[in-house]
Amino acid sequence: MGIEVVRAEILHSWNRIESTGLSRDAEVRATVNDGIDFSGFLARAAEPVIEDLAHQLRETDCALLLADRNQRIITRRCGERRVARELDRVFAVPGATYSEENTGTNALSTVFETRTGVFVSGEEHYLAQLHGFNCYGHPIVHPITGVMEGVLDITGLSSESKSLMRALIVSTARAIEGRLLLASPSSHIRLLGAYQARVARSKGPVIAFGRDVTLMNDAATQQVEEESLLELRSVFSSLEQSEREHIVPLQSRGRGLGPSALVIPVDGAPGSFVVEIPGWEQARRRSRTEGVSGRFDLELKRIRERKLRALLMGEPGTGRTTKARQIGEGKRIASISPATNPPEALKLIAETDDSTLLLVDDFDRYDPKLAEVVARGLGQSSVWAVGTAGFEGLQTARLATFPTRVELPPLRGRMQEIPNLARSILQGLSQESGMTAAALHRLTNYSWPGNITELRAVLHNAVQTADGDTIDVRHLPASLAWSTSHPLGPLEQAEHKVLLLSLERHQGNKSRVAEDLGISRSTLYRRLRGLGMPG
Repeated sequence: MGIEVVRAEILHSWNRIESTGLSRDAEVRATVNDGIDFSGFLARAAEPVIEDLAHQLRETDCALLLADRNQRIITRRCGERRVARELDRVFAVPGATYSEENTGTNALSTVFETRTGVFVSGEEHYLAQLHGFNCYGHPIVHPITGVMEGVLDITGLSSESKSLMRALIVSTARAIEGRLLLASPSSHIRLLGAYQARVARSKGPVIAFGRDVTLMNDAATQQVEEESLLELRSVFSSLEQSEREHIVPLQSRGRGLGPSALVIPVDGAPGSFVVEIPGWEQARRRSRTEGVSGRFDLELKRIRERKLRALLMGEPGTGRTTKARQIGEGKRIASISPATNPPEALKLIAETDDSTLLLVDDFDRYDPKLAEVVARGLGQSSVWAVGTAGFEGLQTARLATFPTRVELPPLRGRMQEIPNLARSILQGLSQESGMTAAALHRLTNYSWPGNITELRAVLHNAVQTADGDTIDVRHLPASLAWSTSHPLGPLEQAEHKVLLLSLERHQGNKSRVAEDLGISRSTLYRRLRGLGMPG
């Protein structure tokens, strides 16, 4: 393929599709369905907005496609006729179902998997038959229910004006969502208002039940099982409407449920209730014990037992090499790195036997010649090899070398595991005196961009600084006090670095930081909150 670098969202899509057995040379297998209602509520809400944009694109090589929540195309508007002919050729027609398993990576099917806007350009499409298209798709989410109602896609035959394509589709999708809200029943709007008010006051699971809508906050989504949710709906469907909050006993003790629930009736919306679940702390503690690593270690065990040729992918510092070596525990490990010269790499491959695991370390950093030699050598050999790589800069020609690919979760996605990780690292450093609760809290509220490598370095330095004493906050870097609560974009990262340096320089004194940066204290506090830093 002609792509040198594969973006992460495209690579994830390819991995999903490869597991289905779909060949890149296969033809689009979109099924055209009969009997679809092309005038449903989504089509009605979208029609005037799409018609307006279609008028602007009438003399371009672009087309607009709208798919419903079942991934079926319900609206298509084309500019030049040749665009319509090309779309007909790949069955991108009203009534066709466009899912990843039958059409591969594209800006309709992939958005249904990611629930975020996605560009797919040329050879990023999984199927060769779609390589002539460039497209951007954006989800349409109902403002009340949070349900993804469909995807709006703009598809063109040229690769120009990607930013313009995105701007047009995002603004159009927002307009459609606005029309969906306006078309919602007044009972739904009242339910949404009551639900949002309760969520603002509660840290635990909150669920809103209407006659044909259910809303859940993040805590409810994470803690309440589907079976428990069905039980709740059954309980509240038989309740008489009350004017006041009241407690309802629950017979079951399903995951995420306590013995009772607080029920808040919604004024002006008969049969609608907002429910708050007490006892959620116990449920949260149970779920935390499960951990991400347990599931991940099962996958590594499968690779080891079946001697699968696998690529461990993850951010720097996630322990890719350590995990790869753990897979080969008990065997001799021969290692190829970016510093290995091609003849030596071929020799290592040739000398690898059944008692040896070949570690292809940092595969994404190999120069083209070394990568070609390693890929060719492994392709002609049956040796057991496990590779490691990051997501950025991975060349497509190297992916086929490792049929099995596993993503290592970043540390920020495993915050509940930090206490055990810290304890294990300290034991390895012969640190017996432990750590205070305040220091542990600081560790679990930091985003860890350097992942486990950074955690290990921080703890090593803390052990040296504590010099035998219990590790406390004063033994940790000041930067941990000013970490962010969410991932940052490039500009936000630059701003965070400037603020962090000034905060460290002035030991957290906000007045001096504001003066140093030439901004008001109110502006400083606003930027700290915007970056997810403690104010």
